[in-house]
Amino acid sequence: MALIDLPTRTDAARYSFDIELDAVTFHFEMEWNDRNSSWYMSISDASGVPLLSGRRVSVGYPLINIYRDPRLPAGMIEAIDTSGTDTDPGARDLGDRVKLVYTPFADL
Repeated sequence: MALIDLPTRTDAARYSFDIELDAVTFHFEMEWNDRNSSWYMSISDASGVPLLSGRRVSVGYPLINIYRDPRLPAGMIEAIDTSGTDTDPGARDLGDRVKLVYTPFADL
């Protein structure tokens, strides 16, 4: 099984990136919310059409598989706590202690 690390950052509270997943390009926006100490993820297609908005990044839960939108990535996105404590990412943890990874559809 080939996991793909999503290019998250530890040095910014808000950023975006484009990535190809299962031969489709997606635009991700990541945003830290100070009020509830959580990261949120939004996904758009390559032309900017929103597909998923404001999904809280939680360790141990599939982040997109609960939605039945065929335009979303076909595989699975999850947050993995590399310390083994299953603690959600803090402001500087996403991309360091907590990795955001994609499992391609063919590997599910």
